[in-house]
Amino acid sequence: MENTFKKYLEERANRKKRKKLFFNIKRILFVIIVFVIVLLIFNISKNLFFIKNSNYNISTSNINYNIKHDDEYYYDLINQYYEKINTANIDNVINSYSNLGIIKCNGYINFRSEPNEKNTRSIIGLMNNGDALEIIEWDLKNNNTYCKVKSGGMTGYVAKQFVITGEQAIESAKKNVAVRAIILVDKLRMRSSPDTNSDNIVGTTYKGERYKLISLENNWAKVNSDNIDDVQSAYISADDKYLDIKLCLSEARTQDLKSDVLNYYDNIGVSTARDYINIRKTAKSNGTIIGKLPGKAGCEILGESGSFYKIKSGKVTGYVSKQYLATGKRAEDLALQYADLRAIIKIAALKVRSGPGTKYKQWTTIRREETYIVTNQLDGWVEIEIDEDSDKGYISTSNNYVEVRYALDQAIEFHPATKGPTTLRTNIKNTALKYIGGSYVWGGNTLGAGVDCSGFVQQIFKLYGVTLPRVSKEQAKSGSAVSSGNKKVGDLIFYANSNGVVDHVAIYIGNNQVVHAASTKAGIKISNWDYRTPHSIRNVLGNK
Repeated sequence: MENTFKKYLEERANRKKRKKLFFNIKRILFVIIVFVIVLLIFNISKNLFFIKNSNYNISTSNINYNIKHDDEYYYDLINQYYEKINTANIDNVINSYSNLGIIKCNGYINFRSEPNEKNTRSIIGLMNNGDALEIIEWDLKNNNTYCKVKSGGMTGYVAKQFVITGEQAIESAKKNVAVRAIILVDKLRMRSSPDTNSDNIVGTTYKGERYKLISLENNWAKVNSDNIDDVQSAYISADDKYLDIKLCLSEARTQDLKSDVLNYYDNIGVSTARDYINIRKTAKSNGTIIGKLPGKAGCEILGESGSFYKIKSGKVTGYVSKQYLATGKRAEDLALQYADLRAIIKIAALKVRSGPGTKYKQWTTIRREETYIVTNQLDGWVEIEIDEDSDKGYISTSNNYVEVRYALDQAIEFHPATKGPTTLRTNIKNTALKYIGGSYVWGGNTLGAGVDCSGFVQQIFKLYGVTLPRVSKEQAKSGSAVSSGNKKVGDLIFYANSNGVVDHVAIYIGNNQVVHAASTKAGIKISNWDYRTPHSIRNVLGNK
């Protein structure tokens, strides 16, 4: 009996030990599971936090939607960089700069080959707000305005007032680290869709430029296209011969040199006409005229049809006679000869001031449909020529409202008057148009030899027995005032300088366009009637 009871006690003790051991194992497993869950939640939260604060635009949903799952290479590649957005790798990017500087401005500033604001030829690039640079020399001898830096593969100078350094630069940089596509070749096309259709080209990228990556789709990279008007994203080939995809900061971009004007065309054509080539709706000599291609202007040749080329220039696509269009090597040589540094307006209307700063008064407004010859580039401001007779104007480069690059003239939309009875007004219009492409000469008043704006108007109207004063401010007193909604072909449009004094005149030709003697470089040309803010409209022909 005693032995049986003893065995019972031993067995009971063993059961307690096994039960206790099992409980301890369960408790340990529970702690481990809780620890793993907490760790996972922490890592997920941390990644989401740093993705948000780095402005990184690739999300898991984007990956699953945009990338085919059977394309393992690109799926793995995008995930590889997605996983790199964390504190350590952001710090690594920032620490790759031994003396970090960050640009702080409203739009962009100039990157120069020498610290000389007055020399526009020293501009070799531009830097946008948030771009990073390596400071080589902060205090220059005999020049405390600029510092020497390296950025975007270039070494040069930027204005010190736009560079932040130290902890301020580091904090700013943390918000700008992102996965970017870095261009490895001299030129790479940007497209509106992920294919090589010739009609989908929206822009061009250049060697060393960096674009924030949105997604990878098959063998195409979708990127933010912040340098193209009205285009928020575009596609570039993702072939590793063309791109290097990495976690990095944005840097300086090359300023297009004069020779880079050729990079805006795949098959360039240049007008050799003295004045304008008619652009027609069909490839027929009597086809409807839909535009005019000025002499020395550039176009993209899209194809051929008999004795006509199909072209695109500006907003106009149509057909021009082969007789007046240079192609191939000759067109390239002419393009390099004719290209001017232009301000290309990216918004509907832009204020023009009398000096380089907001403290100067606004005296006119210019339009997106026009380009303006640049006479000087300052940091934050561009000096432009509006008309030969007018004051120089200054426009702000803030918010990337202006692109400055070498460019050729483009075609303009033009619609001749519908057929009907000939009137004095249509005769004046048709005669004025015959002199398009003619020379501007200040003080000139001889048609065919050279005229200024008021000399051109005076001599055209004189041919039809209408006498006008010699200078524009006196012509502006002739006839009767007309509202903009009631203007007619043959009315005179006047423009004023920064002091409100009339300094330029043009002839209205209908369809919201004028013909005028603009400047030495532009000669007699067609413009939109509000290419600068009109001062007044006068009817000097009465009811004729």
